[in-house]
Amino acid sequence: MANAYEQLHEVLVTKFNVSSDDLQPETTFEALDLDSLAIVEVAVSLQERLGVPIEEEEFATPETTLRQAADQVDAKANGTGEGAVT
Repeated sequence: MANAYEQLHEVLVTKFNVSSDDLQPETTFEALDLDSLAIVEVAVSLQERLGVPIEEEEFATPETTLRQAADQVDAKANGTGEGAVT
């Protein structure tokens, strides 16, 4: 199974038409012009793809980096997740 960062990358490219060139681990959702509703959609997509329960309101904020969001999902998958990364 692909890790959360790879899945996040794929969701952003396929569902949100973000250029792969714009995606770096330290890129924030805000830098990609994704608002809070889009972030919730990303969380739902990751939950469906990875089978990991993600609390949409705790997943990320616009200032969260892609790496932070992916790390949080990976932590939840491993049973160590604790809430929002800011």
